[in-house]
Amino acid sequence: MSATAVTASAAADHPAAADDDLRRPPSPPSYWRSLGLFTYPTTDPVTWTPAYKRLVVAIVAACNMLPGFCSTVYLPGTPNVRDDLHTTDVLVNLTLSLFILFNGVGPVLFSAFSDAFRLRRLFYLLALALFTAASIGCYFVGNIEGLIVLRCLQSIGASAPLSIGAGTISDMYTLSERGSAVGAMTAGSAIGPLMGPILGGVMTQTVGWRSTFLLSTGLGAALFLLQLLVVPESYRLRSVWGPMPVLRDLHAAPSATVPTNSKSSGEHSVHASTASKSDTQTEVVIVAAATDGTKDRADEFLSAGTITDANADAEA
Repeated sequence: MSATAVTASAAADHPAAADDDLRRPPSPPSYWRSLGLFTYPTTDPVTWTPAYKRLVVAIVAACNMLPGFCSTVYLPGTPNVRDDLHTTDVLVNLTLSLFILFNGVGPVLFSAFSDAFRLRRLFYLLALALFTAASIGCYFVGNIEGLIVLRCLQSIGASAPLSIGAGTISDMYTLSERGSAVGAMTAGSAIGPLMGPILGGVMTQTVGWRSTFLLSTGLGAALFLLQLLVVPESYRLRSVWGPMPVLRDLHAAPSATVPTNSKSSGEHSVHASTASKSDTQTEVVIVAAATDGTKDRADEFLSAGTITDANADAEA
């Protein structure tokens, strides 16, 4: 019988404070602090309760619904827009194509500002306020030129969650948990284009094409209030909270078995256990003990480069 102990460190030391990526931005003026727009998390977002994280993801998913919803809810009423504003089909179609174009411009701007100022909540609120104000303008607009400009602004405001939402999820979830959260967030992007034409067609036929912008205004205002009252700032500063944990729960000590091929000479398996040593460091210890072939299995873990041989470390 042979035994090999393999040890991996799942969290690195805190990076240097001089690292430009980890610098806290300058303190904002007291006026902005009083509005709560430049506040940082008081607790590590990773430690928020699962129920609260799901609520935040649901709100972000609803925000992600806006671009697809608003680009299609207006579509059934384009003939009415042409007649009411006394314009041409080309200019009416321009309100649709430019909306899609600025859907790509908005995420670039807001993601850059979010990372530069180390803030997410502020730019959610600014984007939703811009979207809501532009939707109100679209409801009252009286010419096609104004509608084109307002649709561009509406698109920029609606598109911000497409980029900031991914950052919010990375603040709250570890790598092993982000898949389901990202799936829930992107579901909103799929629901928007599905519901838009249905509701737009019904409202255009019953109330008129301007009512679609009234609906967009209501959605924007509701999401603005949810972001303001429910969702706190989530930007996770590594200089404050340390590196992102690798494991789901640092305080738990789960065990897992990695099965290997059975042979006639005997069966062997690789057992993995986790033990939390501190708030900032977790070691994963893989112990392989069995017959011939176990050492080869352990060598596969060693060759990955992310774990080291404990015996070699001891000799060093």
